[in-house]
Amino acid sequence: MQAKTTTIPTNPFSIGKGIFPFPDVVKILDMPYRKVYAWMRRYWKGELGEAFKSNYVWEVDGSRGVNFLTLIELHTMMHLADAGVHTQEVLEVRETLAVLYGTPTPFAHKAVLEGMYTEGNEVFWKTKNDTISLTGKKPFQSDAIHSLIEKLDFNRDSLASKYYPIGKEKPIVIDPRRQFGSPVLINNNIYPQTLYYLYKGGEPKDFIARLYKIKLEEVEAAIEYCQTQ
Repeated sequence: MQAKTTTIPTNPFSIGKGIFPFPDVVKILDMPYRKVYAWMRRYWKGELGEAFKSNYVWEVDGSRGVNFLTLIELHTMMHLADAGVHTQEVLEVRETLAVLYGTPTPFAHKAVLEGMYTEGNEVFWKTKNDTISLTGKKPFQSDAIHSLIEKLDFNRDSLASKYYPIGKEKPIVIDPRRQFGSPVLINNNIYPQTLYYLYKGGEPKDFIARLYKIKLEEVEAAIEYCQTQ
């Protein structure tokens, strides 16, 4: 499959798209440090950066990070790599999907994520025009994509807009439009770590809830989230 030349817009760093430094990427994706670091280097200077010709990774005072949509894309691309799919093949499929769906971040698009299915070592995307496939060296972990979809909200453009790191039934959200994408309680901008540090310091859960005028289940969700990091 030959990569196509696109005229779709780029995905630059800007306020409102989220700011996720490298340590946060590792925590959110729940993937090995070295693996995430290698992929972010490839986005920055390597073959991925050359292919995309876009500012997908920003650097400020020596610290690197990505925006929200790139974070979601990294999740899928690293799982494809785990299945043994060659990087160049991933790039070609990604470029084709970018053209079909008119977005520079197709692996963060609802139709692309929901349209993935597998048969053995094959990964498929059924589109309105064709069926696109990739072949890996071992089975692709499709459950990881299904789990990701269940934790995402999508906007009117069908792009990922919010991520619920411990599930939608819990009141913790990562929203790039709030606090630069840092995890917060859904009903306010309280950081889970703020409540967790009080709990670790010996304060009872019900006291913390009264102190911040929030529900007990919000305190418990904050503690759960922090204990999984």
